[in-house]
Order: sequence, then structure tokens, then C-alpha cells
Amino acid sequence: MLTDLGMAALGAFVLLLGTDSTAKGLAGAFARDGRASAWPTLVGVIVAAVLPGSCVLVAALALGDPDLALGGLVGGAFAQGSLVLGVAAIAAPLVTRLRAVVLLGPVVLVATVLLAALAFDTALSRIDGAILVVAAFIGTVVLARALRGERAATLALAAGEVHPVGGARMIVRVVIGLALAGLGAWLVVRGSRDAAAALAWNPFIAGLLVSGTAVALAALPGVVGAARTQAGDAAVGQAMLAAFVQLTLLAGIVALVAMPVVPSSLARLELPALFALALATYPMMRSDGELSPREGGILVGAFVLAVAGEIVLAAG
Repeated sequence: MLTDLGMAALGAFVLLLGTDSTAKGLAGAFARDGRASAWPTLVGVIVAAVLPGSCVLVAALALGDPDLALGGLVGGAFAQGSLVLGVAAIAAPLVTRLRAVVLLGPVVLVATVLLAALAFDTALSRIDGAILVVAAFIGTVVLARALRGERAATLALAAGEVHPVGGARMIVRVVIGLALAGLGAWLVVRGSRDAAAALAWNPFIAGLLVSGTAVALAALPGVVGAARTQAGDAAVGQAMLAAFVQLTLLAGIVALVAMPVVPSSLARLELPALFALALATYPMMRSDGELSPREGGILVGAFVLAVAGEIVLAAG
């Protein structure tokens, strides 16, 4: 079992390296010396938010484990909103200035309710998958319009100082990054599957606790780094955007491809817990636009309690 968990941890590290290389390569391609633009940072945030979960999803589906894939998406969303944001806030207060970033809280709440409603009958059909994909598109449009309405404030994201990357170097970084991300995702899924067999867990629980945490850990250094450079919008935006994408677009893809049978606890336990987390986090961000170290500690504590509770239930 320890070997299996070690494989998943190694996979999370390799996935982290791949995500970092791909994000910096693509972000650097949008950077231009002497030009103030938020595009490099936005591209880096989007890649770092979407790539880890997508790679683990593809690996799980390729290995014939849609239940593990779905569990990883839900677990990753919860870990992004609790562990990742919490550790980042402990490292440095997360100050947000963009309304679009604060808007991600309600968007995640709606996505959580939608997924719970669709999964209430313990199955996700292709129609459910199509609904989730459409919801992802609508949410993206809403967020994009909010960003366009804050053009001046969005330029503050350029403070991330993304270094320009030439065409050849960008291609090399992206190719190596995608290869590492794919390898890391494969190790995460293999480690999760083997750990599930050793502990007599069902694949959904293995994805929830192991794959989901690994996906979040792959994003953690980038979010903490953004927090330390006072880029609170980038830090919060990356974590919450990852949760939104995993609950809508990627969960929709799982439903479209595999139509998984989901455990009844998803709509009655895990997603309500995620809803409660997002609901508790939103006032923290809305009241003063800041997540303090104390509030970060509360979020990390919520993650630890949730994992402990799932382990106890799985053992029972």
C-alpha cells in the first residue's frame, strides 16, 4: 500500500513539473517585452487550472476506470477549494481585486448543485454529460464578460512578470511538459488503482482521496508562488477555475464517454460537503476581498476533516 501511495505521490510531482513547463511555455509565448498585457498570466493560470485534471482524466479513462476519474475530479475540486487555497492563504494573505475572481465562488456553487442534481439517480448519462459541457461553456462566457468589464484592473495581472519565450523554446517546453504531465497522470492513476485494491476501496473513493489530492498538489506550488508575489487574483482564480472546470467540463466528458454509475454518496455527501465549503469561502472573499492566514488554516482543517471522514466511511 505504501508503495502504491508513493507511486501516486511521485506521479503528482511529475505532473507538477509537466504542468509548470507547459504553463510557462505557453504563457511565455504571449509575453512581449515592454508591453503591458494580462494575457501571459491569464494563459498560465488557465493551463495550470485545466491541465492536471485533464491528464488524470485521460489516463483513468484509458485504463478503463471512469469511476476513479469521476472521484478524482470531485476530490480535486474539493482539495482546490480547501487545501490549495488554505495553504496559499497561510503563506500570504490572498487579496483579490477583480470581481470576476470573486464571481468564481457563486459559479462553483451553481456547478456543484447542477452535478449533484444530475447524479442524484446514481448515474450520469450522455444527456447529463452534454448538460455539464454546456454549463461549462456558459460559465466561461460569464467569467470572460466579467473580465472584459474590468480591463484596467485586469492589467494588474501583468505584474506576474512572465518572461517571453521564443517559438522553438516554447515548443520544446510544451512538448516536454505534456510528456511529463501524461507520465505523471499515469503514475497517479496506477498508484490510486493499486492502493484501492490493497485497501479494499471502491475506485470512486480511491479517485476522491488519492487522485484528487494528487491533482491539487500538482497545482499547489503555482498557487502558493502567486500568493507570495501578491498576485492574489491569479492564485484564487487558478484554484477556483480548476474546481469549476473539473465539476462541469471534465465531469461532462466522463459522462459522455463512459456513462459511469456513481455512488449514492456523491449527491448526498461529497457534493453537499463541497457546496458547504464554497458557500463558506465566498463570504470570506466577498466581505473584504481577502483570505487571511487564519481563514486559510480553517480551509486546511476542513480538508483534513473531510479526508479523515471519508477514510472512516470507506473503512466501514
